Amino acid sequence: MKKFLTLTLIFLLSSNVNAQFDATNMTLSNGERYIMNKWTPKDGMTYDFMEAAGKKTKMFNNSPENAIVTYQVLNGPDTGQFLRINLYASMENFVSYNSNSSDEREYWEKNVVPLTQANDGPTIWRRLSSLSNNWPDPNDGVIEPSKYMVVDTYTVSSQGYADHREIIGKIYSVIKERGSSAKTSLFKVESGGNTNTYMRVRMFDDPSERAQWADQERTFEEIYNQKYGYRAFEKDSQALNNSIMSWSKTSEIVMFVPSMSAGE
Repeated sequence: MKKFLTLTLIFLLSSNVNAQFDATNMTLSNGERYIMNKWTPKDGMTYDFMEAAGKKTKMFNNSPENAIVTYQVLNGPDTGQFLRINLYASMENFVSYNSNSSDEREYWEKNVVPLTQANDGPTIWRRLSSLSNNWPDPNDGVIEPSKYMVVDTYTVSSQGYADHREIIGKIYSVIKERGSSAKTSLFKVESGGNTNTYMRVRMFDDPSERAQWADQERTFEEIYNQKYGYRAFEKDSQALNNSIMSWSKTSEIVMFVPSMSAGE
């Protein structure tokens, strides 16, 4: 159990077992799924909310099928809100997920909902494994949790979809080939939101040192241009920016909350 729980704690993004989501009849490709929901406690009830939600997590969400982790937003308009996150490492677990526990549902509705001001509703995210670097395999061994994550979300226009896909692929190719220590991955909305919406997650423990390059002599731009051509970084950066709906960009720093997460 300790091995599984330690592994689960590293993942961001993305589930909420309390939403009673039923994936039984969905037909989806294989891969990791995350379901994320943001919860806002009522004014003056943050501590009580944390205590009640944490107790529920320890009671009902300490198994590989439904373990929940929680992060708190540290900046922006959603400061103080809580992300309730669950990982489905396999399609079998994802499709079989159907929270029918009456005890679990009764506990949440009786003890947590009265302390809640609002929630955003569940969003299903699929991790794009080819657009990842140093991202832990949920089926591997023990991995220590990251204390913080930067979560960038944005929506790509229909006209800019092809440019976005091509340039993001180039960026992650450079990141992986040149030995970056960054723990990062890209996610795409699969249900519960605009399916042209993406989320980039970067995990780190020390805010002053998020990642290091094996090649310390050159900047990312210099390495990118060497691989893709003269001024390629400038041109592709502009095209990437143009592919994204300007109103859709958000960037949040979130902090891991052990007391509200699966664990001992």
